[in-house]
Amino acid sequence: DGTIEDMGDAGNDVEYLGFEIEPFFEDGHCEEGGDESVSFNGMDDLIRIHHDDGLPITAQRAYSIALWVKGDYLLQSGNDRRVFSEGSTLSNNPLFNIGTHNAGADGSVDIYIRNDAGTAIINHWHSAGIAFDGEWHHICWVDDYGIAALYIDGELDPVNFSYTRGQLTLDTTTVGGILRA
Repeated sequence: DGTIEDMGDAGNDVEYLGFEIEPFFEDGHCEEGGDESVSFNGMDDLIRIHHDDGLPITAQRAYSIALWVKGDYLLQSGNDRRVFSEGSTLSNNPLFNIGTHNAGADGSVDIYIRNDAGTAIINHWHSAGIAFDGEWHHICWVDDYGIAALYIDGELDPVNFSYTRGQLTLDTTTVGGILRA
């Protein structure tokens, strides 16, 4: 909506971290309050959401994460980019990520979850559907204590993303990249 404020009921504090002093906005898919989305450069731009209320979201028994995304795997520098992440500022082990294909092979959505012991619970599972092809797509991760599913543009992806939950001690939430120890 042209700002990085958390306009939801939680009103969490949000901080832009990047090379530029202020975030760059472009026409996007916001439907309330404006039509500008934050644009990330894929290298050092990200938004940190301070844990004030309801975060980390992955600590909830059941939750969903919904994002409008626009990225092109053919244009990304390096292999993978993260659009949503929860990590730890104390340890590199626990990590929850939603992003682009980790090898840059196609426009699929990549899910990666690693527990406190450093064991990958979901080790780069990829969607069958495409969300990073240079067009706007809506993605939604839905998780009810490990019974998980991914939706792309409102359609259930056929990949079974269900897993056994492990201990995740996470203290930082970001959009556009990973922030951790």
